[in-house]
Amino acid sequence: MVSSLHFVIPPTTLVSVNLESNITSSNWSGYINTSNEQIYNTAQAYWTEPTLQASRCSQNSATFWAGLGGFNSKQLAQDGTALNVPGFGEHQAWSEVLPTQSSMVAANLYATPGAQFVSSVTYEGNNNFSFYMYNFATGQATSFVVNAYGCDGSTAEYIAERPTTNGTIDNLSNFGTIDFISAETNGNSIGTYGHSAITMTDGNTTLAIPSALYGGSSFSVTQHACN
Repeated sequence: MVSSLHFVIPPTTLVSVNLESNITSSNWSGYINTSNEQIYNTAQAYWTEPTLQASRCSQNSATFWAGLGGFNSKQLAQDGTALNVPGFGEHQAWSEVLPTQSSMVAANLYATPGAQFVSSVTYEGNNNFSFYMYNFATGQATSFVVNAYGCDGSTAEYIAERPTTNGTIDNLSNFGTIDFISAETNGNSIGTYGHSAITMTDGNTTLAIPSALYGGSSFSVTQHACN
């Protein structure tokens, strides 16, 4: 259903600087935990699902997710929600484990705009990834285990992304601001570990900017431009 869509892994233009500072990416915005010593096996985020707003850009889309790996790596496990993604319903939940799976896999769950949603992924060992997502407005949830090669415990991410369709990065949907109410890595606030903010850019254009991290686990990402 979504075989034509995949994520660019790693992000196509990712510039790494020292921890506790900023990173620029062509398709990610949010926060990342990185460490040369810490192994990350759980990423969980609570956010308020944003409302899709009008955009001047055609072929625009956005995804919001929590994930493990993928920073300067081809291994990534992630789950979240989608806006304007071909083959998906609006606010439909999904998961993906790269490189075993070549595209996002739709889940039988939807987020509600303006309501809280939680997404988590845990590496259980033996190539088993446990996924859990819950819509606080409807009380509906989904949980499942995927056996797939793709474990990379070097990073954890909490991201608003513009996906790739048919080899080209989409324009970024106008989601306004998404509030990550809480983001936790290994059961602790993301501020516990080395972390960096990621700003999404396209050339000299800033597409999305994360706020400062407050309370060690909360932040927002604001869309500024679609391309």
